[in-house]
Amino acid sequence: MLRVLKRYGTPQALAADGEAAKLLARWGGAFLAPEKIEQLLAGAGASVGVRLGEWQQRQIQNYAQQALAARQEANRAQRRLRSLAAGHAVLQAQGKVVGVPTACVLWVSTGDPRKYHAAGAYRKAMGLNLVERSSGTYQGRLRISKRGSPRTRQWLYFAVLRLVQKCGVRPWYEAKKAHDEADARRVVVAVMRKLAVALYYVGVHNEEFQPGRLFGRIRRRRDSPGEQKSRTKRRSRAEQI
Repeated sequence: MLRVLKRYGTPQALAADGEAAKLLARWGGAFLAPEKIEQLLAGAGASVGVRLGEWQQRQIQNYAQQALAARQEANRAQRRLRSLAAGHAVLQAQGKVVGVPTACVLWVSTGDPRKYHAAGAYRKAMGLNLVERSSGTYQGRLRISKRGSPRTRQWLYFAVLRLVQKCGVRPWYEAKKAHDEADARRVVVAVMRKLAVALYYVGVHNEEFQPGRLFGRIRRRRDSPGEQKSRTKRRSRAEQI
């Protein structure tokens, strides 16, 4: 899609190009079926939106070009990091869990995990240890300290968003989130704290990452008020019988 925006800028320009189908097939390869190409071209030809001016079209093309360049630079950086991390025991071990680029960021931002005396110290250096905070609004609430490099928490956060999609973590994540749907962010932080400890043992002791050891206990979902009421009725009927 970025290549389409870079070349054409508007749906009208895409629909007017007779060679667009061939270009789309070449850009998409096996990931873009001919049916999708036909739907895209048909949608571009039937577009009834406000037509863009010349400068707006050029602006979209420039933005798409910058996005493509940024993606290419990120890919080059990831390849370079994988090359530098080749043969590095800690980075390779942690890379199996969160990816080599993320492991490299943790190494640069937090340091060698082998230099920390315990997993808790490694997690504390990431700013993921819990501290009590009080103010006029709330009293005694536990929050993470946010010490250390923010880049570590940022990359670990994105790693957790990928991790909770896996079968070994998702049930625990969903069960935990069911207790407070309005604050799912705290659940993500809880997974980050667990993952930080796991990365320490993976990197220092070369242990295999087993999600079941960290996320094995799944709490039961809290029933809704209606379910609790119906359960109470069934219990009272059984006692009467």
